[in-house]
Amino acid sequence: MVYYDRKSKQVHVLNAREYSPSNVTKNMYKKTPSPSWGGLSSAIPGEVYGYWELHQRFGKLPWKSLFDPVIKLCREGIPVTRITSEMLVKMRTHIMTSSSIKEIFCNPKTGDVYKPGEFMKRPALAKTFETLATEGVKALYDGSLTKEFVQDITNNGGIITEEDMKNYRAKWMSPISMSMMNNKQIYTTPNPGCGQIFLAILDVIFSLRKSDSPSVNWFRIVETWKHAFGYKSNMDGPNLSDEVKGENYDPSMAKTILKSIESESSTSSDVRDYAEDFEKMGHEEGTCHINLLSPNGDAVSVTSSINYAIGALYCSESTGIIMNNHMMDFSIPEYMDKFYSANQLGPSKQPVSSMVPTIIVDTKTHNVAMVVGAAGGFKILTAASQILIEMLVFDIPQELAIAHRRLHHQLVPMILFYEEDFPKTILDELKKYGHHLERIQPGTGVAVITVNKRGIRATGDPRRLGSACGY
Repeated sequence: MVYYDRKSKQVHVLNAREYSPSNVTKNMYKKTPSPSWGGLSSAIPGEVYGYWELHQRFGKLPWKSLFDPVIKLCREGIPVTRITSEMLVKMRTHIMTSSSIKEIFCNPKTGDVYKPGEFMKRPALAKTFETLATEGVKALYDGSLTKEFVQDITNNGGIITEEDMKNYRAKWMSPISMSMMNNKQIYTTPNPGCGQIFLAILDVIFSLRKSDSPSVNWFRIVETWKHAFGYKSNMDGPNLSDEVKGENYDPSMAKTILKSIESESSTSSDVRDYAEDFEKMGHEEGTCHINLLSPNGDAVSVTSSINYAIGALYCSESTGIIMNNHMMDFSIPEYMDKFYSANQLGPSKQPVSSMVPTIIVDTKTHNVAMVVGAAGGFKILTAASQILIEMLVFDIPQELAIAHRRLHHQLVPMILFYEEDFPKTILDELKKYGHHLERIQPGTGVAVITVNKRGIRATGDPRRLGSACGY
């Protein structure tokens, strides 16, 4: 989460990412047939703790009042959208194998997963929210909810302990920032987020002179992505005991990438041209992103996730909380879709994340200029950077930039993915550069708020039924 406090002109980052349990061992998945699901795939949750920490420092409304709308939704019914319904249909087979998940996502009247327009009730979760509203976050981490919550995880094969919950802490951090054109300063998240990589991508493209040839521009962008994911392979997440240190933007990465791109006339299919030590890549999915702009000039950019669409495919029945499977974000040698060797599994450790919630501030007026973020796992880096490049380099209007078809390359697999209706002429030229192309379904969601003399413009992504509202 990135928060801009207009009064103090300060930018803060709150890291409420999940930690691995304290008794994790590197070989604990050797005899696990499917480490993607169940208790062993769950890391210690931190989102609720993060919101509590934010409210304790900057909140103005009573903590209890924040829960009223969502409690009402859980009790009266949450309307099922088309996107949710499509996900449920896709996951139907898995849903039917988990009694706790089936109880949530199957309509008791039909016996099948919920359809668009139907209402899904979450009574157990409503009760948990009521407890959190009155007792605070301690209820979950070291209070009335903890024992049964941990027991639910244990019953599903997990190893999170009550002590793990008690020791969890969200951490305040300094943002990574970079100067931009037109008196703007961009702020985003340090490790375990991918802010360093994100800023390097933008730095490279901002430094290049825009070509009159669209295919040349896109060739450069895609090559930058490939090099960036090569650097991402060397990232390692922090431990719970690590001292929080400031992390400055390092322009050397961008300079190295820029030098490589300027000498390239074709792309390479050899991973070693982009990364020295790169393992087979796994799945980083899910995520939700929200941008907020306050009348007083404050802004929040926050990304959250339980990883896969339905997390670890089980629910804590005592609390109604669907558990995450963020242990899959680590590099797991026994897992066929392992991540990078630098992102090794370890106790009380955070895995690397692609999240890059971002705020851009006008350095002359000290007002927010943009609030940006994306959802979509690995595609967060490419989607968020593509939007900013189209808006700030290609001068494409905000709504069009978000609606435009997207490209994605994460180095492994060595495939340039494209959404349907991306301009064929550009794809044909990129193929001549040596790219292997494959079409994918739209899956990323980008949200942007822009503030300038003409007013405030907020846009959600139609791919995920994103929307904007205000008063």
